[in-house]
Amino acid sequence: MIVLLKLNMTYCFNLCGFSFTDQDNQSPLINNCPSSQSAFVQSGITSFVASWIQPTATDNLDPNPRLLRQTHSPNSPFPLGTTAVTYVFVDEAMNAASCTFFITVYCKFTHFLCPFLLLDSLALLRVYKLFPVLPYFSQFFM
Repeated sequence: MIVLLKLNMTYCFNLCGFSFTDQDNQSPLINNCPSSQSAFVQSGITSFVASWIQPTATDNLDPNPRLLRQTHSPNSPFPLGTTAVTYVFVDEAMNAASCTFFITVYCKFTHFLCPFLLLDSLALLRVYKLFPVLPYFSQFFM
């Protein structure tokens, strides 16, 4: 509240009070957005449990911006490949801010093939007949 004093001709003070609200058009500021992570799993393992510290948010006007959505939680299993993890925060004025990072799970070659190589058994047999030395090269991927 702002109070203004006005001196009139009879030297009396009149108090005029009014209040105003600030238009919030700034998105929340996200703190501690995790970095992307990579992990290697042994052949035959199809997921990896990733952990991170969850981000938080602050705002210029809203003292407690809320978490609107998160796609994954810490200590959740992630499949082979790359998965985006996103957090979205909003303030009272519905200004939104998001934080996205990636969890990438790779297969460590202990044999020539990893589970994410989706080859049927006949195709695999054909490849092995054409390139019988491939199992030899797999030792370099251990």
